[in-house]
Amino acid sequence: MTYGSVNTAKLLLLQLLLAAWLNVLGSIGRILSTLLTGTQSRYAILLTSQTVCACAQPFVMFCPTKLAAQWFPERQRTFANMVASIGMCILCQCCTVLCGQTSFAVISILHTSGQTVYSVDRCH
Repeated sequence: MTYGSVNTAKLLLLQLLLAAWLNVLGSIGRILSTLLTGTQSRYAILLTSQTVCACAQPFVMFCPTKLAAQWFPERQRTFANMVASIGMCILCQCCTVLCGQTSFAVISILHTSGQTVYSVDRCH
């Protein structure tokens, strides 16, 4: 391993850690915005937290290219980038489906327990 590859590996680790911590901080902010009652700034906290999470996305989206450049030989990099990019798209679609199903289950639990559910919109 040369000095440049060690430096690249450390930068990649730093990039992934920064993305993870930005997502953690943004997610905590989104949770706090739902727990605060009686405040007028809930929406502002939610949007700020979502913006923090969105700042982490470029760090994660460009990782497959850097990993392929570091770990794969020249003739396999294109295939590695393709597999990683398609995998990220499939993972996003699975998360979208699972989050939708989970939220409907929570809404139905709240409805059967007698708590008020204000709006339920189901996309077909």
